[in-house]
Amino acid sequence: MLTSTACVWSRASADEDLGQGWSQADRDLWYEQSQGSRLLPYTWAKALETANGTEKFFDPANMGRFGYLPPEPTSLSRLPVGFAIDRQKGDGFTYSDLQWFEGQRNDEAWLGMNCSACHTAELQLPEKTRDGSAAWKRIRVDGGPTLADFQSMIEALDAALHSTNDDAAKFERFAASVLPRRDDPALARADRDSLRRALTKLIAWQDRVALANHGGAATRQEPQFGNGRLDAFGHIYNKVALFVGAQNQILNPSTAPTSYPFIWNTSQSDRVQWNGIASNQRLGPEGHSFDYGALGRNSGEVTGSSAMSRCVREAVLAAIAPACRSSGSASSNGCSAGFARRPGRSSRSTPEQAVCGPPGRSSSLKGARAVTRR
Repeated sequence: MLTSTACVWSRASADEDLGQGWSQADRDLWYEQSQGSRLLPYTWAKALETANGTEKFFDPANMGRFGYLPPEPTSLSRLPVGFAIDRQKGDGFTYSDLQWFEGQRNDEAWLGMNCSACHTAELQLPEKTRDGSAAWKRIRVDGGPTLADFQSMIEALDAALHSTNDDAAKFERFAASVLPRRDDPALARADRDSLRRALTKLIAWQDRVALANHGGAATRQEPQFGNGRLDAFGHIYNKVALFVGAQNQILNPSTAPTSYPFIWNTSQSDRVQWNGIASNQRLGPEGHSFDYGALGRNSGEVTGSSAMSRCVREAVLAAIAPACRSSGSASSNGCSAGFARRPGRSSRSTPEQAVCGPPGRSSSLKGARAVTRR
């Protein structure tokens, strides 16, 4: 009997792993290394309450309700598996260019997700203890498919942000946690005004993403995906189209959930994505060690998990430029949004190549740092 991990955990880590040859340091890197994903500022994440209560949203117990795994005992961040802290200078940011108090650092930490959030599994097997009583044995499978419910988690996060903005008491508790103490009342009021503007800006972006994934509808029309399923391709496609700033964007409802794949044989695959649209072959000039194809694939993946960057937009436009030229279109309301139709392919195409940032900073399946400024 196998059970889903969509429950509240009784222990902080798995009883054993499958002996995959990773050290604890390898595992910690896989679970906690930033790929550039930025959901919301880290101080906000620590202060954010659930929509209908005062429990902290990113508390492992609450995240366990969506099936996300608890942190390892060695974790420094104490965040669920796959939730990573990203800190880098804010030059070139777009939707994550938020200023919420006077004197704020240029490299405020943000919370995002990495590959391991969706590609780490845990099995629960019944066993008997020495005294004969029933117990559960938990086995961690790194690189395996998660049983988490990403869709419900994001909907709950959006609801929590809206509730914080709309509920005066929630907002005051939130502001007290994320703003510095001020002796000057006028400066304190100015900080609260800045926080309100920044929160409103983040909510507006989240609402745009939700609207795109709903196909232009105000609320979700399709059935809930549930645990262990996600239309990742649809989410990435809509997010990329939003990033490139297409006018009159075609809104494709995200209605094709699939099971999360295991990823330990990815390097052996000729093509990736469930529909096989992305070549997994090395792309780049002969004699050049940098793999532009891997960079393009990773840019798409991290965009789907909330990367926010002017550089991502430029990478996407660079990737689809050949298709735009071949189709004779370079307008912002069609080809540049990723809608160029290539021979033998669906119009729902995603970039296969991208150029962004210096060579040598592409990410790998083990969660190495991503390339771009988000």
